[in-house]
Amino acid sequence: MHARLRWYLHTPFAVIKGLYAGDALLGLGCGLQFGASAYLAHLVVDPSLEGTDERATLTATLLSEFARNGACSVTMQVDGTEVGVWERQGFRPEQEFVRYQHGSCPHPAHEEVGLLQPSQVLALFHLDERATGETRKQLLLEHRFAAHAYVEKGLVRGGLLPLLGQGLILAHHAEAGLELQRWLMPHQRGIIVPVRNAAACAHLEAAGHFAATAGVRMVLGRQLNFRPELVYAWPWDVA
Repeated sequence: MHARLRWYLHTPFAVIKGLYAGDALLGLGCGLQFGASAYLAHLVVDPSLEGTDERATLTATLLSEFARNGACSVTMQVDGTEVGVWERQGFRPEQEFVRYQHGSCPHPAHEEVGLLQPSQVLALFHLDERATGETRKQLLLEHRFAAHAYVEKGLVRGGLLPLLGQGLILAHHAEAGLELQRWLMPHQRGIIVPVRNAAACAHLEAAGHFAATAGVRMVLGRQLNFRPELVYAWPWDVA
């Protein structure tokens, strides 16, 4: 968590807020903002304060900061047991995610995958915006080291950012997405995918991976055009 906090403190599009009682730090909230959209990434409160209003206060502080900066849509990923709690605060459930792990790691089978080239970055931006409904150029650039692209007839048909959270894979079609999963598997303990990406789930189940819930994505404000069929690995787990 220390490394994450340092990153949040030194990243222009990140937001970090503390909850204090005098000099005592009671909680931390972290998020990311991409212009009109924002992501509430972490809420950490002293365990002795669970069940009190402190977490709600911290959440409200972050949401106010997002709104001041122009966000009209905020997403977060929560444990399934907390969906009702966040619905009462105005959030709506949008996507369920599942984590696959402990299965085999098939070897890559295609030659179309290579390191992402500078000339291919713009195509990755477009693919990410098509998949998420957000403009997240700064986030992608921040994590482009060791990124790979699936290139077909000179066109970028998929992208892998292994260092963004627990790995991000986006692809225009299943062949590209499943191949990039094979590149990510050896480097992550698990792969998180939307339940509604049937091809991604079936591929990981066929490799013998054990499935466990990875939370529910909630949305506050404007609905984003999130397309799960283009997402073959998602970087974030429960907030």
